[in-house]
Amino acid sequence: MAKQKTQNVPTLNRKRLVGLQREQFINRLLLFGTLGIVVVVIGLVGWASLNQFVIGPNAPIAVVEGTEILGRDFQDKVKINRNQMVSNYIQYVQTMQFFGNDPTFQQQIFSQLQQIQFGLIPEVVGEQTVNQMVDEELLQLEAAEIGIEVSQEDVERELQSFLGYFPDGTPTSLVVDTPIATSTLSEIQLALVTITPTLPPPATATATLINLRTPTIAPTHLVINTPPAPFTATPEASATPVTAHGYATAEADYFVLQDSELGLSREAIYDLIYNNLLRDAITDYLSESVPHTQEQVWARHILVADEAAAEAVLARLEAGADFAGLVRELSEDEGTVPTGGDLGWFNFEAMVDPFAQAAFELEIGEISEPVQSDFGWHIIQVLGHEERPLDQEQYAAALQQALTDFIAGLREKYEWEIFQTWRDIVPTEPRIPPQYSLQ
Repeated sequence: MAKQKTQNVPTLNRKRLVGLQREQFINRLLLFGTLGIVVVVIGLVGWASLNQFVIGPNAPIAVVEGTEILGRDFQDKVKINRNQMVSNYIQYVQTMQFFGNDPTFQQQIFSQLQQIQFGLIPEVVGEQTVNQMVDEELLQLEAAEIGIEVSQEDVERELQSFLGYFPDGTPTSLVVDTPIATSTLSEIQLALVTITPTLPPPATATATLINLRTPTIAPTHLVINTPPAPFTATPEASATPVTAHGYATAEADYFVLQDSELGLSREAIYDLIYNNLLRDAITDYLSESVPHTQEQVWARHILVADEAAAEAVLARLEAGADFAGLVRELSEDEGTVPTGGDLGWFNFEAMVDPFAQAAFELEIGEISEPVQSDFGWHIIQVLGHEERPLDQEQYAAALQQALTDFIAGLREKYEWEIFQTWRDIVPTEPRIPPQYSLQ
């Protein structure tokens, strides 16, 4: 009978038993640690989602004289502002594609696209939006003080107008004459120049001097999403007026579209219309004190890189050198070289502060000492200084500046506070469609 082999079973001595227990303990620690990390990550993600969609929207992100601005209203306004910028971005891309053979024009459009991309950064659009909402609350407070009111009927009429419904008849467009500024040159001016600048210089002429400011969000006058056509009609020579039934259909479709595309409620859209109408009403109120003329200066300049070069230019001018000749020889402002450094007529706000300060202090014909700005060193000569009528664009800019100053005063008058919690709930939609992205 064959012998069976016996298998040697290792005996567990004390030392080996302790080692096994230690290994099991470490494995348990690793397991619990891993589970703990998973739980923490899930908790953080859950908390972020809870804060983004539940807690944050119902918590205040600012307060103005005791009135809270809630997170959900802030999120709605961010979506509206983002949608406006995305729409503008798409239009610029389409325009750039249409004029693809003009490199100068393309560069100008590309600069606009970069500004929009910057404005869409969550921290940027969020900060601008929360400040916009604070300003709107301040305007509502002041409107009550000065007796300006926007009614629900006003809001309804604005929506009707946007959707092409005019129950009282289609309004007639008003033709507004634009004043033309003309100047009678003095003997001094005639001796200095031979051409009168009746039109502003090309956009590139003052590109280096325009006082660029942080991009801001302009009020959105219902440019949210294009409403669907209220009815289908055979094309005709003239537009068919929208009927009451057609308007009811268009209005319902419009609110459905805003809800499906941006998640905007009827209340959010009415709030948008109300604040825009209120801003317009206060701007009209301020227009009574905004003059239709403005102090302006006509000047030319030579731009160089450093102070020593500017001093050398000044010395040559004092020795009798021709200003326009030195512009062609030395100026680094390429946009104004063809015009002999001529910047045309401009107001104080059109130029960076050091340049404007120097230009407005000079007498006609006087040449400045070297003036430093962010663009380099300037030698400036003033060719004209007078009160000039504003055209429509200039007057609109003056009104906007008056409104900006007015709101700044309200921020001093009333109590308000912005909470940094808005940073946690800034929407990132809508985005630029991939087919339009230049990245």
